[in-house]
Amino acid sequence: YQPKLTLTTTGTSGAATLTGSTLNIPNYASSGGTPVNIQTFTSSGVWTKPANATVVEVFIFGAGGGGGAGRRGAATTGRYGGGGAATGSVVINKMDASVLSATENIWIGTGGNGANGVTVDNTNGSAGSVGGASYLGGTGNAATAKIIAPGGGSGFGGTNVANSSGQSAAQLIYGVYGVNAYGTGSFSANGFTTTNILNVRPISCGVYGGGIDTANNRYSGSSIQNRKMDLATLFYTTSGGVAAGAVGANGTFSLTDANFAVLSSGGAGGASGDAAGTIAGGRGGNGGICAGGGGGGASTNGAASGAGGTGGNGYCVIITYF
Repeated sequence: YQPKLTLTTTGTSGAATLTGSTLNIPNYASSGGTPVNIQTFTSSGVWTKPANATVVEVFIFGAGGGGGAGRRGAATTGRYGGGGAATGSVVINKMDASVLSATENIWIGTGGNGANGVTVDNTNGSAGSVGGASYLGGTGNAATAKIIAPGGGSGFGGTNVANSSGQSAAQLIYGVYGVNAYGTGSFSANGFTTTNILNVRPISCGVYGGGIDTANNRYSGSSIQNRKMDLATLFYTTSGGVAAGAVGANGTFSLTDANFAVLSSGGAGGASGDAAGTIAGGRGGNGGICAGGGGGGASTNGAASGAGGTGGNGYCVIITYF
């Protein structure tokens, strides 16, 4: 016969004791001590290793890329919106605290600039710029850093044939390398169809701007739905521009979710201008932290196309266990 144990948590110090069938495990954390130390960085700074640290867990994110600009072209020709940009890379690693020095420099990448709107007739949009890398340790470059999170690729400019996507972002999570499937700039098989919402989780790329087709039908910028790590819970909807020349919404973010260090939305796409060339294309929205900028809307000759949105800056969270 095996007696059933009864568990208690009396006291805040001392060893666990077994009295008959009662096992008492003191609630050590309730004595006022802190079981973990969390330091966060939204800009470059210095991390200080806490005394008695045993294990350190690092979440570090590169900056998002900048969105591409839409094309400016003649009526009855294809005029595609700019592509959205990629998220910054995600690197998560847990290590023995002895690997890190007493202090380590933290370098936070700057979001890529969105491409300027086109002001010359019959001209394709330009690509945005790549997001800056974030580093743990070293002097702010890849050669000296202990951990590197590269920035996201830029969104490419819209053309008369297609609206281009950005590039994929890498991820290194607990030593396993892969490509972030949710980090690419958005694209569409039909670049003029911008009514469908891109679902992404938990950090999103930017999405494409609206185009104008050969029949002079104009379209809205694309929208985003962010979902949490459970793949079901909706975090936020970022809406693309709808009316001619309307800007895409800026991304939003949360740094307090219990399941992931960052939830962040990319910038939505700007709407196209009008078919007559009197209204400019809308600007793509800026990305939230680590997220890509949205693509700018296309325009007709006589009006500027929409600029791409700026990517969000990088971020770093360091959790120390004792």
